Amino acid sequence: MNGFERKAPFPALLLMGPPHSGKSVLAYHLARILRERDIAHFLLRTAPDGEGNWFYEGPPKTVVPLRLTAKGRYTPQLVHRMLDIIHQRHLPLLVDMGGKPRGAQWDVLRACTHGVLLYRTGEERDAWLTRIRQAGLPLVAVLQSHLSGPDRILRESPYLEGVISGLDRRQPQLGETFEALVRRVVALFRVREADLEAFHARTAPRGFTFLSERALAQALGKPLPPWWAPEDIPHLLPHLPQGPVALYGRGPTWLAAAVAAHLAPRPMTIFDAHFGWVRVPDLTLDAQASLALEVAEAHGAVWLKMRPRAFLFPQDLPRPSLPPEVFTVILWGKLPRWVYAAYARALAPQVPRLAVWEPRQERAVLIAPTAGP
Repeated sequence: MNGFERKAPFPALLLMGPPHSGKSVLAYHLARILRERDIAHFLLRTAPDGEGNWFYEGPPKTVVPLRLTAKGRYTPQLVHRMLDIIHQRHLPLLVDMGGKPRGAQWDVLRACTHGVLLYRTGEERDAWLTRIRQAGLPLVAVLQSHLSGPDRILRESPYLEGVISGLDRRQPQLGETFEALVRRVVALFRVREADLEAFHARTAPRGFTFLSERALAQALGKPLPPWWAPEDIPHLLPHLPQGPVALYGRGPTWLAAAVAAHLAPRPMTIFDAHFGWVRVPDLTLDAQASLALEVAEAHGAVWLKMRPRAFLFPQDLPRPSLPPEVFTVILWGKLPRWVYAAYARALAPQVPRLAVWEPRQERAVLIAPTAGP
């Protein structure tokens, strides 16, 4: 699609079904393959269970404790925020819904444009289909989920129906039903990443230079979609523009933090799939307690462990109290990129070494200072 213009709301595909039916595993693999095929999307996990793509990609001994610190609970405020994000979506959404919705949580069905139902038993299927019909949600697929056994497609119209197998968290075996579902999701979403990027570039805040992570990757000769490595940091810094920057992309948190640390103290905005363009906030002693901060010394470094008390929305953040004569600070926690950028921009000028913990690789990524290429 060339010359993309948004003329209608982006699609929001809801993945739903009872607990342990494979929704989160399916969501992860759909998002992975959409990214490989350069299809614009964002995976929104509405349940406060602390999961993210990193949870499937890192060693269990590292990612499980990190997930537990990020687990929260459903509140009316969280449900309201998630509904707002779906209604005001800035790109096509895959929405991973909790398995035991109650009360206003069922409103997610009305907020989305299409749905995929996973179930294990006929009773589960019938109960969910009743809710789906009451909400008037069009279906893309209704699939019985088994951990093992053959896939089976029963019919393809008016929606895909059959058996999907192999939605195992650690050893997935994805077959023909998954591929048939992928074809429908690709046709539904349609928008290419480059076209969506051009669309959002036109909405970047005035006075900020639009900085595309895809363009940075191309400047470094990396293939697309870009898969960033910590070793790329010193090579990309010379390509950063002067003045305030509007950063656009979906790279790791340490990438956004490295850019913010290098640009400090210049203003910066980051495109966030939840909120659109977000001003990187300041740190203040008067900030509301949106984050719980823990400062701990271990392995020759000071660890700044950050845990959200509730769903985070853009606002000023609390300033940490660091010990005197600190040499290395490591940022740790499951948080949005704009939060990491805020702490990187504030702390990089104050400490000799600043790093971000990367759970996928079980390592601290040094973001400031960096050696030249």
